[in-house]
Amino acid sequence: MSVINFNTPFTNRTRLTPVFKGQEQRSTSVLFLCDFDGTFYHREKSLPYNNPVSIDGARKLKDGLIKLIQEAKDRGINLLFGYATARNGESIMNPPGIGFEEAGIKMPEPDYCITVNGSEIHKGDPRQEELKYTDWAEANRATGFNGIVIEKAIQEVGKKYKNLEIVPTGDIVQPKGDCQGEFVKSMCVFDRTPEKHEGNNPLPGEIQVKEYLNELRKELKKHNQIEKKNYLITGPYPFKGEDSCMIFEVSSPIAHKGDAVNFLLKDIRREKDIDPENVIIACDGGNDISMCTNKEHPEGDGRKLIIVGDNKKLRETASKLVFNNVMLRPQNEVSSLGVLAGLKAHLNEIHTKIREKQGLTPLKEPAFKNNPFAKAS
Repeated sequence: MSVINFNTPFTNRTRLTPVFKGQEQRSTSVLFLCDFDGTFYHREKSLPYNNPVSIDGARKLKDGLIKLIQEAKDRGINLLFGYATARNGESIMNPPGIGFEEAGIKMPEPDYCITVNGSEIHKGDPRQEELKYTDWAEANRATGFNGIVIEKAIQEVGKKYKNLEIVPTGDIVQPKGDCQGEFVKSMCVFDRTPEKHEGNNPLPGEIQVKEYLNELRKELKKHNQIEKKNYLITGPYPFKGEDSCMIFEVSSPIAHKGDAVNFLLKDIRREKDIDPENVIIACDGGNDISMCTNKEHPEGDGRKLIIVGDNKKLRETASKLVFNNVMLRPQNEVSSLGVLAGLKAHLNEIHTKIREKQGLTPLKEPAFKNNPFAKAS
């Protein structure tokens, strides 16, 4: 493993690309998946949700990505792009409340899309119901996950904790959207306790959140009618951009980003030959940890990672992966610019290996030029 610190639809691309003069080569497919909040769109506590720094960064990433798609094609790389987000389809393609419409920013249409933290997978525009992977939905239903029971238990147990305010994550992240899926219930927990412990001790509310989740597990066990546990609780982890707020999810055992990514990769490989080393994932938060690897290869399967932001647990997890190529971007960097720089670096490595396999000499300069905007903020 190496650890480095520092508006056009894409679906109809040819797989045969002229790479070198007088020679036509079969293109190498590369899948790039990007989280949105805190990754594609920069988030930090000192900035309001709608701010010029984040909007400018997102514009540069969007424009840079569209340019990279073509540059990669010219170099024999079929760069497939997708989102892996907690948002639903409408909210990722038309993000509300952050000024994209006013700034004239239109989200790139993806080849694939993982939404609602892994509850849904689409091949193409996630707003189109007919593009949804029905076999992924069927696999989730087969687990016995019961959203009605989950929602009732969340609220009933929450009544015991007066200092905690529990609301759907969609009410916070997306003012006009809903990130609750059929197989994922994502919740924000606000600590309304005014006092804080001194030093490194957690907030009183943070302790209560963990106690709350333990009680929630006990409550859910009462409703479990099959031997196999039919739900998964992840979190709590801090919600970037909001003080005294943590997130947890209750989902089917497979409805999270990690299993969704692995399901998607297996499906893509039926049509395209994508090695794990040609999978690039950009992310920033605790709910992204599962995307860093898979159950069959807990130490990493070779996929390339771009880690932005300051989530300690994510950065520690990624750093320990033996077989993954991990790029840890500066914590104080505008995340979207870090993603663009990281993507170019990983593409350069992939392109170099392609040339090596073809017996070609190394290029004197990188095929994908460094991003001049990617500087620490």
